[in-house]
Amino acid sequence: MAAQTAITLPVPEFLVIGDAFLDVQCGGLAQLPRWDADELVPRPIEFLAGGGGLNTACHLARAGRRVELRCALGDDDAGAKLRSAAAHAGVAVVPLAAPAGAATGVCIVLSGQSDRAFATHRGAVAVAGLSDADIERAREVGARGGHVHVAGYYNMPAVRARVGELFRAVREAGGSSSLNPQWDADERWDGICELSVAAGTAPGVLICSEAEVENLAGTGLSQAPLDLLDAGNTRCVVTTHGARGAIVWGLENEQVKSNAPTLAPGALLDATGAGDAFAAGFLTAFARDPPGVVNLSIGLKMGCAYGAACCGVVGASAALDPSRVAAYAREIVPSPGQQGPVSWSARPRRPPSQ
Repeated sequence: MAAQTAITLPVPEFLVIGDAFLDVQCGGLAQLPRWDADELVPRPIEFLAGGGGLNTACHLARAGRRVELRCALGDDDAGAKLRSAAAHAGVAVVPLAAPAGAATGVCIVLSGQSDRAFATHRGAVAVAGLSDADIERAREVGARGGHVHVAGYYNMPAVRARVGELFRAVREAGGSSSLNPQWDADERWDGICELSVAAGTAPGVLICSEAEVENLAGTGLSQAPLDLLDAGNTRCVVTTHGARGAIVWGLENEQVKSNAPTLAPGALLDATGAGDAFAAGFLTAFARDPPGVVNLSIGLKMGCAYGAACCGVVGASAALDPSRVAAYAREIVPSPGQQGPVSWSARPRRPPSQ
């Protein structure tokens, strides 16, 4: 294993532990390619920074938050490009320990107006794990009242082995946490069902698309979040529904809903990374006063505004137009029957000693 560099960075508000990929972006496709056929790409093919962890970290940093990203990168041209993109966004990058010679992950992104698909080589993302130093950094962030977010859970099998220990450290220190699983390419959807609120190993918030939450619970959308909550796999579930907005589940069986802003004709350029942008927008609510108390109504509104703005740019980690984000946020109105802001304590009491 390659040794990690000693950490001398200031303690961040947000510690993101997640995946980073060089995206080979093929956008504007009329349809996905067929075997033994060639589909012309109307736009220039671009090499862009991506991956759920890097995307969310960049959006948070551009929102003025102090962010540290721990991710796996190879010592290659792709890794250098990702380091440069993160630094340009204001993200401090610390590498996860990976075997020497592991290549930076690369994802081929095929996207169009009605469909998208991916072909991914995980490289270092698949083999880099959490070290004792990573766990202690999470504990330090939690002790300072910060937030730890894990993104790309299913892309990082070696990280998964200690993610429960990571969440326990954050919770024992008094911090808040969240997890965005991403799609499970193996379609086994295991691991998260073993995390436990009672044992302190579960994330405070689980952020999923509707397809992801259905696969995690093995039940329909109306029941799946409740099943995960009843099983004690998280304290709160946030589900995203594309143009239909987003829902928070877990507040004494109550739901908090937000509609999504309407995109103007032709405004949809590329939906890649919209879920990661939503996560960043939602998490901005964790950096507000009073500490530890989250206004979920604001979180959902900002999440939907960030997600919509991301659809109007090419590249999953591309900078969002602040004026467009603000305009989308103003467009979002409370769901019928929802009165005023809904607050939630993101920092539960410490679990009993095990």
